[in-house]
Amino acid sequence: MRILVTGDTGYVGTVLCEKLQSNGYNVTGLDLDFFLENDLVLQNRSYKRLNKDINKVHEDDLRNIDTIIHLAGLSNDPLGELDEELTYKINFDGTINLIDKAKIAGVKNFLYASTQSVYGISENIENEITEDTKNIQPITAYAKSKYKAEQEMLKKKSENFKIIIFRPATVFGPSANFRSDIVLNNLVASAYVYKKLIIQSDGKPWRPLLHINDMCQFFIKSINKTDQLNGEIINLGYPGYNFQVIDLANKVKKIVPEAEIIIENKKIDNRTYKVNFEKAFKFFKDEIDFNLNVENSISELVNYFDNVNFDKEIFEGRKTIRIKQLKYLMENKRIFNK
Repeated sequence: MRILVTGDTGYVGTVLCEKLQSNGYNVTGLDLDFFLENDLVLQNRSYKRLNKDINKVHEDDLRNIDTIIHLAGLSNDPLGELDEELTYKINFDGTINLIDKAKIAGVKNFLYASTQSVYGISENIENEITEDTKNIQPITAYAKSKYKAEQEMLKKKSENFKIIIFRPATVFGPSANFRSDIVLNNLVASAYVYKKLIIQSDGKPWRPLLHINDMCQFFIKSINKTDQLNGEIINLGYPGYNFQVIDLANKVKKIVPEAEIIIENKKIDNRTYKVNFEKAFKFFKDEIDFNLNVENSISELVNYFDNVNFDKEIFEGRKTIRIKQLKYLMENKRIFNK
């Protein structure tokens, strides 16, 4: 089976393509390579690659592709606010162009990485958020563009063009193209580099977690479930694995005991939510290990930092902080939003 992965040189795409190849799939990557130069590990991307904007994808680029896994986009709220016009151009216009060209080219399946940011701010933290539309309250340009794309693409699904929408929890874990600007990666990196666990809130916000390897497995296992999952929207994560930031910091401290926990900003962070993952468990309980060992995963990250000689320059620089890399590309006229 031939799989096209958009965003193949990004944080998740780098890991996903490697796993797809090891599972015997014929992989094609498509990316503008905004972050390719930031690899921390030399990566042999031994598959066909298209260096192309998803807004400029033509149906001929997609001939003979069976399944598209669409990861490409401006990938969190701060990035979306950096340039709202560019955010909509990539996350909405580009996605719809890709879908339209995919249908013309005869692609059978379209798996979409959306976001739990579409839920906005939880009004009742005691209630776990399900995939129901009543929970949708996108606030940022990033969340609005992703939700708008979800709504539009579902209009295009059919028996011959199957669409599955995934809303992943906050991803963490090693990748050759690493990100330090997401919560658990950031906490472990801070402990590793500074011997400090710096929390930018009162520590009480809730966050769900998803290991990068499991996110990839959800996509891979979905490839042969498209008949069953066509039109579904699924939160990706583990039932019962919602954590307060302070709890995550304490877990990191168990692995890096010399690190001091510092509550730097005691203001309440309204971006707090618990997410329900029963639907993911229902569809994937026989294929995904839902018993995540967070402490083992933290140790895995520490070992990764040892192997890549992770230091303050990497942690604070554009290699691992997406918004800094995008600002750099804009300043050097390598990104244009017109």
